[in-house]
Amino acid sequence: MSLEYSADSLSLSLPDLSARFVTVIHNQRSHSLGKWVLRYQAIWTETYTITYKYLFQYDFRVSAADFDYLKVIGTGSFGKVFLATHRENGRYYAVKVLQKHIILTRKEERNVMCEHRVLLKTVNHPFLVKLHFSFQTKDRLYLVLDYACGGELFYHLQREGVFGEPRARFYAAEMACALGYLHSLKIVYRDLKPENILLDSAGHVVLTDFGLCKEGMSGRGTTRTFCGTPEYLAPEVLLQKEYDRTVDWWGLGAVLHEMLYGLPPFYNADRLEMLRNIIYQPLVLKPGVSSAARDLLKRLLNRDRAKRLGAKRDLTEVQSHPFFSSIHWDKLVAKQIPPPYVPLLVSFFFFFFFCRCRDYSPNNYHFYCFKPVQLFSSVEHTKKEFLTNVNVVFHCLDKDFLQNIFSLSPLNFLVHTIKVTGVQDADFHCMHKNILQNIIFCVPQKKQMLGTTRG
Repeated sequence: MSLEYSADSLSLSLPDLSARFVTVIHNQRSHSLGKWVLRYQAIWTETYTITYKYLFQYDFRVSAADFDYLKVIGTGSFGKVFLATHRENGRYYAVKVLQKHIILTRKEERNVMCEHRVLLKTVNHPFLVKLHFSFQTKDRLYLVLDYACGGELFYHLQREGVFGEPRARFYAAEMACALGYLHSLKIVYRDLKPENILLDSAGHVVLTDFGLCKEGMSGRGTTRTFCGTPEYLAPEVLLQKEYDRTVDWWGLGAVLHEMLYGLPPFYNADRLEMLRNIIYQPLVLKPGVSSAARDLLKRLLNRDRAKRLGAKRDLTEVQSHPFFSSIHWDKLVAKQIPPPYVPLLVSFFFFFFFCRCRDYSPNNYHFYCFKPVQLFSSVEHTKKEFLTNVNVVFHCLDKDFLQNIFSLSPLNFLVHTIKVTGVQDADFHCMHKNILQNIIFCVPQKKQMLGTTRG
């Protein structure tokens, strides 16, 4: 009996036709990531060959010890989000670590389990964050997610103030597709805001944080739970009335308003006054955007949820608005439309062995430069300056850029420590102050590599 397999099928040549069904489990390493189990479906052919179409499934256990945790990239009510690399495949992930005692104390088990279920259901959508692994220890829960290295939409809005209509249209269209997909699964998102909207390395939208989702919401289903972020809450939620999936379309209108005008609708520094504005004040749209954009905002931010855009035909109704007339929706979902903005990701992890120019690092963790690169001279991690956007880590090797920085001094850079592993080495994340390019250096002490010691 001979066994052959390819990337998309497996053929088993049989000497005897009496073998009607064959079960094959083949274990192999793939990208150095545990064991794969291939499950096959037998299909007879006229050439006495069974072709097995398979579905890859993971068959291995992952633990917290399988990751190197580089830095904290986010904090929340129940824990932190770490940028981490898997020790075997070297890929970057965002690892959400939740503390069980906080969850239990606040009686939030239902929300945490809801987030996990939603992540499992939405694994195949291009604009929703993907769950790769989930596991737990005695006191913590771990969710290993895609790392969207383009940062939060909130960061880009803070930096740029407003977006032009083409860029705002592109983001709003991808958000709408994500919301429509959730609605098709009877899930209402309920927490659309710039902090929960990430950009991947290519500039596409990635929605994250499903802790406030409501499951089991069909087209006419309603609920009364009060939750969300004040600036983006629909008036029916504030009034604690019954609401449905159209709260997500209100949220889309609020985020679109912020992208076009720089602030959420009805915004006021006095939060109580802002909530009154959401409930009672008319929507005022200043000039500077197209009539189609203003009309879309008026229809998304309609206080009557029954008349709100999306109330009747959900995503299809939103897609048909003139503001989105230039969007080819099938190409958008296939990521065949180039994003109007691609994050500048020019950096890398780089390793060098240098001659030390100072004494060995003392106990208070001073990290000094190594010749010939004079980048980190007299940098002390306890007195570091932080980058504007600490969410972004970059992976591109640019040799020309590397050569250009050799002659620069530490005054040209903002520097902070990503990771400290004893007094022997450190990882530094740097941004050039003038050209705003980013680099990451891992600087190991030569003493450690040579096995030398000093009293």
